Amino acid sequence: MRLDEYAAHDGTGLAHLLAKGEVTPKELGRCVEQAVAAVNPALNAVIELYPDALAILPEVTSATPFGGIATLTKDFPIEAGRPAEFGSRLAQGFRAGHDSVYWTRLRAGGLNNVGRTTSSEFGVPAATESPLYGATRNPWNPERGVAGSSGGAAAAVAAGIVPFAQGSDGGGSIRNPAAFCGLIGLKPSRGRVTGAPNGNAPLLGLATAFMLTRSVRDTAALLDLCHGPDAGDGYEIAPPVVTYLDAIKHRPQGLRIALCTRSWSGVQIDPEVVTATRSAAERLSSLGHHVDEASPDFVIRPSSRRRRSSGPPTPPHICRRWRGI
Repeated sequence: MRLDEYAAHDGTGLAHLLAKGEVTPKELGRCVEQAVAAVNPALNAVIELYPDALAILPEVTSATPFGGIATLTKDFPIEAGRPAEFGSRLAQGFRAGHDSVYWTRLRAGGLNNVGRTTSSEFGVPAATESPLYGATRNPWNPERGVAGSSGGAAAAVAAGIVPFAQGSDGGGSIRNPAAFCGLIGLKPSRGRVTGAPNGNAPLLGLATAFMLTRSVRDTAALLDLCHGPDAGDGYEIAPPVVTYLDAIKHRPQGLRIALCTRSWSGVQIDPEVVTATRSAAERLSSLGHHVDEASPDFVIRPSSRRRRSSGPPTPPHICRRWRGI
């Protein structure tokens, strides 16, 4: 398989080729190596490939949804024994002590982790730039960045190195890089993807792991593979009535959608972004959904002027009020 042919397929498409015997996992692994060699020097998205994982690709069975397709994981603890340096010099040499439960589910579905991608330091900054690995660049324009913290994953998928890659999201770390790179970046709801065994409900359930993809059908198939609770989870969410793959085959009816075209911070929004947002709203309205312009107001509510006998004053509270919904 030529590299341009490989990069034109999403994961589901590659899985179909594997199932028909038109391509082998070894060929796909070779495409990953070629893609890294071709584009990573300019992008700085992939920290390293794992030779041992690439070596076993021919042995991976195709009797799974994704049949041994190679993917990449973020520089966080995901798979036992693999480096997990959190994008920081302070964590150099650290390795994951165990498999994440959701990753064992994805691996059972045929995903093979063949390397790791760059992250912002400890996943905190909203830009994938660190003293340890430098800056990750955007495949659409290498003069631009990729946001963070799962920026290496986003760049690798957008550049065609892999059809999807693992990331994690607490305050936008999947969604922002996906937006910067033109990808599907779903953050699953609290409790949908387990943080077990040792990371149950990180950030009180706000942080979760999942995948960045180039197609909605890949996103649905991957969520089908990895969702669901595990022992000790602090949060659990009702399971879907049908599979996510089945759900995307049926058009939803009468959704209530809030359209927001103003910046909460007061910073001016680029007119091109506003135009694209309104165009999407018009499309949703034409499909029968109810679209209203609405935006939250963030108001500082001062604390009581009464002072306690000792200690600092009570800090102000931030309250959020939605209008029009």
